[in-house]
Amino acid sequence: MKPFVLISTLCIVLFPGNTSTMENENLDTYPLFSVEFTEPELTIFEIASAVTGCPKYILAGISFAESSGNQFAIGDDGMSIGRFQINETYHEYYATLYGEYNPYCPLDSAILTGRIYMDNLRALGNIEDAIAAHRQGRTGVKNNGRTQWYVDRVLNYSKRYAEESWNIDI
Repeated sequence: MKPFVLISTLCIVLFPGNTSTMENENLDTYPLFSVEFTEPELTIFEIASAVTGCPKYILAGISFAESSGNQFAIGDDGMSIGRFQINETYHEYYATLYGEYNPYCPLDSAILTGRIYMDNLRALGNIEDAIAAHRQGRTGVKNNGRTQWYVDRVLNYSKRYAEESWNIDI
């Protein structure tokens, strides 16, 4: 089985249901299951990096800057969901560009974040602006400049992950 098919299958098995109606459903509807992998064991950051080209340490940095790695985090009055705090106001737009996703699924949201980051990197031309665009949006960075405190926070977590001085895998 190809890795991407396996990844998609795992998210469907782990997080079944129609994500477009998730905001009206209780989180208990999405039970967590234990999945055992044989060697090599990869983290969601490594898998998403392989799929999107986004460095795994950037994905880890964004995850912890946004939610401390909590896949069930909800912010911005319910609009930002999951480990990467994906703003569901733009769900239809993201789904059109990158395919349907479940913001509560750590792997779906990591892959989506990696794709968005890489598009932002191509459009904005540098790592710091691409990171800032995760929080501000591409237009916000172009019009207002980047929020340096957020970039510094992501890069600090990224550096710690890259140095393997902590374990933030799922």
